[in-house]
Amino acid sequence: MPMVEPEIAGFYLDRDGDIWERRSDGWRLILQRGVAVDPNSLWDWTEGHVRDYGPFALVHGDAYAARMAAVAFPTARPTGER
Repeated sequence: MPMVEPEIAGFYLDRDGDIWERRSDGWRLILQRGVAVDPNSLWDWTEGHVRDYGPFALVHGDAYAARMAAVAFPTARPTGER
């Protein structure tokens, strides 16, 4: 049975332990082998599929998401913070 891409928005771990973000406009690879990936890149494939990297495990909890965002984008600040 082919792997199915998750449809719920959120942060996911793939089978290699890399971190992906599922958004309404597509997928972003956040961390690959512990290294931050270009935050503006969306995966828009002509061949292959994000599902090829499954299975995916949804990462629950805002604290984890905040920690991953801080690692991937150290210069970013939460909304409203100056």
